[in-house]
Amino acid sequence: MTDLTEKWKKGELPCGWYYVKGNRAEGIYAYTAEYLNNMYRPRNGEKIIEQVPSYDEWQQLKELLKECLENITNSWDSFIDIAAGGETAELIEKINQVLGEE
Repeated sequence: MTDLTEKWKKGELPCGWYYVKGNRAEGIYAYTAEYLNNMYRPRNGEKIIEQVPSYDEWQQLKELLKECLENITNSWDSFIDIAAGGETAELIEKINQVLGEE
């Protein structure tokens, strides 16, 4: 269990938004610390994965994704995998979706 989950259980999360992985519904959801500390108590198996990055951190992450995309698309192995309809094409599509360049 993460340190953030322990803080949540005590109602002591610092201000911000957090990603929560539930145990009943599939997916990961984002909530404010205020909501988590005061309104939403953790159910069995739920945990906080990480704090949502700030806008500046998100921009740095997008730049890293762009670099990854460039490296993937310039790789000979990737070219062969894409031509064969492999997983690389799906990865490139997902990265482009995140970057907003579908």
